Order: sequence, then C-alpha cells, then structure tokens
Amino acid sequence: MEKIGLKSILLASTIAVSAPALAAQAPAESAQADAGDIVVTARRTNESLQKVPVAVSVLGGEDMSKNNIVDSYGILAQVPGLQNITRNQGNPSAVSFLKIRGVAPAAVYFNEAPVPAMQWGWYAPFFDLANVQVLKGPQGTLFGQASNAGAILNTPKRPGDDFSGYMKVSAGNYNFRSIEGAVDIPVIKDVLAVRLAGIDYHRDGYVRDSLSDRIVAGTMDYKVGRATIVFTPSDNIENVTLFQYELVKDFGGAGTSTPGDYSMVPNALNNTIAATNGMTLAQLIAARDQILANQRVIGPYRTQGWSNGCPASALAPATTSTVPGPNVSSVVPQPCPPGGGFFRDYELINTTTVHLGESFSLKNVFSHTWGKMTWFGLSDNDGTRIIGNELNPRNVSIVNPTPSGTSEELQVNGKFNNFDFVLGGFYYKETPTNVLGFGNYTTSISQSLTRSIIQTVSKSVYGQGNLDLSGVLPGLKVFAGARRTWDTARRQQFIYAPAAFPTLTQTGSNGGPGTATGEAHWQHTSYTVGAQYQITPDTMVYLNNSKGNSAGGLQNNNVLPKFDPDQLNNLEFGFKTIIRAGDTRIRVNGAAYYGWYNNVKVNTVQNLETAPGSGVFSLINSVDNAAQARIKGFELEVGANVGRLFELNGFVALQDPRYTHYRFFNSLANTTVDLVDQPFSQAPRWQLGFSPTFHVPVDEEKVGKIDIGLAINWRSKMWANPVKPVVPNDPNNPDTGLLCVVPRTAAYGYGPLSADGKKAYKGCAPAAGNINLNVNWENVLGNEGVSLGFTVTNLTANHAIYGLSSQYDTLNANQYQYNEPRMYHLTLGYKF
Repeated sequence: MEKIGLKSILLASTIAVSAPALAAQAPAESAQADAGDIVVTARRTNESLQKVPVAVSVLGGEDMSKNNIVDSYGILAQVPGLQNITRNQGNPSAVSFLKIRGVAPAAVYFNEAPVPAMQWGWYAPFFDLANVQVLKGPQGTLFGQASNAGAILNTPKRPGDDFSGYMKVSAGNYNFRSIEGAVDIPVIKDVLAVRLAGIDYHRDGYVRDSLSDRIVAGTMDYKVGRATIVFTPSDNIENVTLFQYELVKDFGGAGTSTPGDYSMVPNALNNTIAATNGMTLAQLIAARDQILANQRVIGPYRTQGWSNGCPASALAPATTSTVPGPNVSSVVPQPCPPGGGFFRDYELINTTTVHLGESFSLKNVFSHTWGKMTWFGLSDNDGTRIIGNELNPRNVSIVNPTPSGTSEELQVNGKFNNFDFVLGGFYYKETPTNVLGFGNYTTSISQSLTRSIIQTVSKSVYGQGNLDLSGVLPGLKVFAGARRTWDTARRQQFIYAPAAFPTLTQTGSNGGPGTATGEAHWQHTSYTVGAQYQITPDTMVYLNNSKGNSAGGLQNNNVLPKFDPDQLNNLEFGFKTIIRAGDTRIRVNGAAYYGWYNNVKVNTVQNLETAPGSGVFSLINSVDNAAQARIKGFELEVGANVGRLFELNGFVALQDPRYTHYRFFNSLANTTVDLVDQPFSQAPRWQLGFSPTFHVPVDEEKVGKIDIGLAINWRSKMWANPVKPVVPNDPNNPDTGLLCVVPRTAAYGYGPLSADGKKAYKGCAPAAGNINLNVNWENVLGNEGVSLGFTVTNLTANHAIYGLSSQYDTLNANQYQYNEPRMYHLTLGYKF
C-alpha cells in the first residue's frame, strides 16, 4: 500500500520543531505510560522512582499534553493528595493556595530554580515539559526553599543531539485555537545546542453575563516563548541558560464563579448590605430570592449583571457603583464588565555544573524573575447588580510590577565508596517594588487605596548524606540531612484617599524599617532521617522522619504584628514494588503518613488589647499561630501494562487532617473557645483517579498507532474556609454554627421563588468528579511523524460544584465554581 502524502504536505507548510530530550536529563517524559523504570530527580540526582525513599508522583510531558494539562489546576486531578482552592485560571496566588496532604504552601521549582507564586500560577511552567514531579511531606534538606507541604519540580525539555522538532495546531469549540512548536538546533555538535519553543493559545471564556451576553470569565489567552542554550566546552563543564517570556491577556477579575447562595437570616451584616444598596432588609431578602430563582433558569455558567463602576478615562472620570434601590431588576449595569488587563513575566535561569573527577561535582543555579501586571481592578464579586464585596469599586487603573525574585544556590555533590552526600547554600530575595495596590476586598462603604513595599529574604545551608549498608545487610541504606534557615520579612504600607486619585493624597502609613509591623526575623532548623531496604530487586520499603518549617510573615496589627513559621514533624512509611506476570507489569507504590503540626497559622478572632498596655480590649481578626493539628493519611498509586493492548493507571488517597487545638473568641458567649472540631479547608477526605488506555490492534506500519484513553477523577466533599464551632453559638440560629448543606426551604429563610427544597451549599462543596477523553493517532496511515488527536474534557457535561467563593460568613453570599463545560478540540501535529 502506498503511503498517503500527508508528511510531504506538512513539511512544505510548517516549520520543523523538537525531539525528545536526553533521557538522563529530562526523565519520565511518559511516566504514566510506563509501569517499569521511571527516572526522577527528587533527591537532586537522576535515580529510579522505585529506589527513592519518599512519596513522589510523576507526570510525564507527553502524558500532560495528551490529557490537556495546560495550567496549575490541571495537575490536581492527576496527583493524589494535591488540592487547590480555586478554578480561576492563572490565579496569581496559586502557590499560596496549593495544598499537599492538607498542608500549604508547597515550594515550586522550574528548571531547579524557585518560582514566585504569581509566575507559577499562569501557564508557562506547563508548556514543553519533560515532566512534573510532586514530592510530598516536609522538604528542605535537599532544596533551596523549605516547605512543610512538599515540593513541585517542573522540568522543561532540553535540546537534543540532532536537528529535530515538532509543530502542532489545535482548534475546537469556545473558539479554541492553539499553535505550538519547538526546534532543537545542534549549533556545534556535542558543544553548543539550542532549543527554541513557543505557544500561542486562545480559548473564549465560558461564563457569560445573562443581561449583555458578554463573556465575563473563563477566558484563556496567552503566549509563551522559551529559549534553552546548553554549552558544553569540555566533558567536565556544562552551562545551561534558559530565558522565558510570557504574556497573559484578559486574565479577568471575576473568577469563574456565578451566583450560588445567600444567607437569608436577619443579621447585622445583611442590614448593612441592605442599607448600602438603598433597601430595607425585607427588600434585600426579596431581591436575593429573585436572583436565586433566576439562576435556576439561566444555568450555572451565567451571571446576572455587575455592580462595579467604570475607571477614569480621557473622556470621563471614574464612576462608583450604581445603588440599585428596591428594584434591582431595573438597574442597567455600567458599560465596564469585570475582567480585562494583561500580565507579562520574564525568567532567566543559569545552571553551571563542573565535574571534579568521577566522585565530586559543583553546581550553581542562578535565577531572576520579573514582570508587570496591568489591570483596571474591575471585579464584581457576586455576579449580580447588588453592591457587595467588589474589589476596588472606585476602579483605579493600576500598573503593578510582579514580584521580582532573585535566587542563588551553590551545591556540592560527592561520593566516598558507599557514602554519597549533597551540601548546599541558598539565597532568595523577593520584592515587588513600589506596588500600588487595589486595596482590600471592600464594600462601597469602606473604600481604600494603598501602596505597599514588601520584601522577603531567605538564607540557608543544607546537607544530606546517604550510606549504603549492603555490606552489613544486603539492600539496606540509611540517610540523614539537616537545614538551617534565616528568614527576614519587611513591609511598609502607605494609605491614600481614593477619592483624590489620580492625585495621591497620603492619609497614613504603617510598617517600615525597625517597626514591629514592618520588620521581623526568624531562624529555624529542619531535618530528615530514615532508612530504606531493598527486599528484592523489584521491591523496596522505607521509613523516614522529616521535620520542616514554613515562612513567617507580617501584618498591620500592633498587637499581633507578625506570625511565626509553623512546623510539621512527619513520619512516613512506604513501599514500592513492580509485579511481573508474563507480559504484564504492574507498578504499585504506597505511603502512609502521620504528622504533628504545631504553631499552625490560622485566621482567628481574639479579644486583645488595641495597643500593648492600653487596657482597652477589642475583637481583632488576624493571622496567628493559634492552632495545633495532626496530619494523617495514605496514598496508593498503581500503573500497569497489560499485554500490548491496555495501560491502566490509578490512585486512591485518604487525607485526614484534624485540629487538636484552635484558639478563637466566641463573641456571643464573650469567651475564648477551642474550635478543636474545626475541619481543614480545601482538604477532601478521599481522592480517586483512574486512567485506562486502549491500544487499538492495527497494523502500525501501515495504519499507525491509535490510542484511546480516559482520565477519570473524583473527590469527596470539602470545606471552603469555615471558622465556626460545629455546635451553633445561638441554638435558634443555625448560621452561627458550622453549616455544610441545607435544604432551600422557608425554614432556612428562603422566599417563595427560591424555596424549591434543593440543596444549598453554605460552607462546603459537594463531592465531584470528571471524565476526559483523548484519542491519539500517531504516524497516520504510515506517515512517520504525522499525528492526529481528539480531546474531550468533561465528557459527561456534568455541572458539579467544584468550589465555593467562601464568602458566606463575611458577605452572607456564596458564589459557586462549577466544573468547566464540555469542551473538545482536534489537533494536527508533525514530528521529525
């Protein structure tokens, strides 16, 4: 059979772009598809996943591409024990919100360099990757940054030895279109190689306003360019320089939430909101009753107008929110929908490795990140025309530098017979200079405009050694490591009169050098110790104990000006094994853990003196080390190749974090209470994942290779951000206690239009799941390098609630974040 000439057509019309990276330096590119050996760098050296005595989950770059993982949220469904707080694409606080085993935040690295939260929250770290590795539990004795939760290592692809490349174009519904490619250029063979990669990605948003039919959220529109240069002047010296540019357009301010639920009880907060909107309390309740009834009709991906005003322009001054009065439905939103803005960031990473003979090496990793964000601050926070918790409702147009981060890490690796070690020193400084902030999330009652200068500096030394005791007991190894960290935080905030903008009239300030709220220093020590035993060549067990620390911080509170690092002392037992039966290979990795979590940072209310020694007490809401907890759970990951037709990958995870102490002031009882039964936020008890792949039995030489795969995931319910006792403070008012879900009935204050008896989620999101489909056809009709792909996300088009806006206790309102609607796209690719 003569091959159809697709290859020649593509070659004539496209630019040739990337080959697989070197296996030793960009491991695990198809990790999920291989139940055998997977190479990882979890201990700063290349070694088999099955030999590493720590829980590690690996996503290969090819697997991520097939499963349409393009941002930080996408990896959550693939990794047990990993959870995030929101679905808002490009969340600029993604790292802060990211949790592993119920603990936050995680330390994140890109090409071995630390990544500021904002930069990792976008899209560039998930494009043209070799793999993503998720290390769980306290880290720090092998890495620059310390973390209680774990570490996430994003490894981009490196240049290959040959001139090679790929290009692929995609198109689908929601006006989705993408073009992506990379090229490896061996400038001087074995001496100088370059890899150039880029992507241009656009997808229209899926949340529309029901009044104007304008897209208000869910848009993804970005471009990324990356250049990697590998210079090897000799066999003993290698220098890798990576430069990356990213542009994110229309990143939005409304999130992806739509009106979900309200508190209908006659409390003080509702009275305030009613007055702000020119209503009586009864009129506010009636308006919310109508909104909930409307939402049931228009569906989960629609909002009901917005209440923010418009920014200043050359033609008109800024406008404030329109006060609706009793008849909300008659209000016409101002012509400035939420969203807009753009974000640019740059990253430069230079890594130099010098091999000093066969047993020693030096590695230096330098990085610098910087950027700029421009946004009008147009954010309506409840998706209606009712004035509530809008961000910066005076709509000041602001340009913000993103956090500028500089890191320097020097590392020594050595080996003496059966003992190997890593020693390192680390420096990191992050500072957004002259940031003009949007102010806090405030109602139109209390508007603010602030300018903050915030700086964090971290210095540390660390080391870890591994001793092979096979001479005593074959297969036995022990390891130990320690880290000493010195952290500094500085902040200064200037307060301006927002009505005077653009003239900055300063009305006050707080913080500054040498003040309690402006400067703080901490020192802390981390360690790890453990052992591993290779029972058979395919089976290993391990036990480790690791103690870690997170960073402290400052706040504008004269009584509690700072909060200290929290500590997690974690004990973990795990096993890793490969089962072989004929042509079937099954990889089974499991870990069970228990941790003592002390000095935990929580949001709490306490009855404290307004100033030290004043004798005047007031309720103060702040971050404080007011809690202790215990962390426990287990994770099981399975990967199997069943003959030549099937690949099966799956996981199950149980996480059960619980507070053992939580100091909180009960204002109704006028006494301090212990919220010991308070659930952890954003920590579902169960997570399940299953990804079967079927290899269609065809003549691969004539037809090509066809794979059909599913990615199925599910999690149990999870709490948003509750800070209430389980038993209500007021027995006659259930809202004064912890509420997950109630029926929408008159007994809970719902009006005649919305009292349909269905479930209303107050403080938790229900259990939810999702199914994605991907079909990949490689070497189409025998044309080598030509590929076709078809992807469907949310195959069943379920509208599950994946998260809440967590404002039920602060605004008497919740927005629901639903699963993305069903989306599909077709991809045409070419490799050579």
